[in-house]
This record gives sequence, C-alpha cells and structure tokens, in this order.
Amino acid sequence: LAERIVTELSGKAPPLGRFGAFAASGVAPISPQTGARGEAISALVNLGYGSSEAARAVAAAAQSSDDKDVSVLIKGALKELSR
Repeated sequence: LAERIVTELSGKAPPLGRFGAFAASGVAPISPQTGARGEAISALVNLGYGSSEAARAVAAAAQSSDDKDVSVLIKGALKELSR
C-alpha cells in the first residue's frame, strides 16, 4: 500500500502551506523605519526588546523630545519602557 501511494504521488509538487497556495493580500508590507527613529528602534531591539514594543516606545519618546537626536530618543524610549 505504501509503495502504491509513493508511486502515485511521485512527481507531484507538495501543497504550499496548510491549504495550498496562498493568495496575495492587498496589504502592503510595513516599511522599516529610517533615520533617527530607525536607529533608536534598532538599538532597543538589539538590547532585547521586541520590535513593536521598541517602535511604540520610540514613538512616545519622539513626541516629547527632539526627533533628530538618536541618543535622546533611546533615553526617552528606555524611560517609556521602564514605566
């Protein structure tokens, strides 16, 4: 029985994913942050924080500080994360 299954299925491509080929969704991928915010997020991710958590903290820090200075953003984001 196993030989018969193997011979019948040989040459057939396996399905992609659980339900076969996935249809492309209309949602565009999230573009990575660039500039000072991107560097601050990257620094926090390298410290072990999750990317969404780091992005949220940097966004909060950017509202209350100079958005162009990476060190100020990192310090502010770390304060946000400690709350």
